[in-house]
Amino acid sequence: MEDSNDMGVPGFTKAVVLNSPEDANAYLTRVRCPCGGNYSVAGRELYCTYGCTYDIAHVACTSCGEESDIYFDITRIIEQETSQRK
Repeated sequence: MEDSNDMGVPGFTKAVVLNSPEDANAYLTRVRCPCGGNYSVAGRELYCTYGCTYDIAHVACTSCGEESDIYFDITRIIEQETSQRK
């Protein structure tokens, strides 16, 4: 996983680049709210733009209730799956 800075759109500029589907769950397990609490995933959505595909996790802190979105760039995963099908 690495940070992606390929777009000038808020949220997308800090997208975490994933190499496998499991990386998202691992990241969500260890990332913490600024208050120190854990996040709970309230929902997910896919967003495609400029040839990239993003998985956006809508999260809420289990301690303070703060809501946030965590952006994952899953373009590599999609490309790998597509090339394996050929």
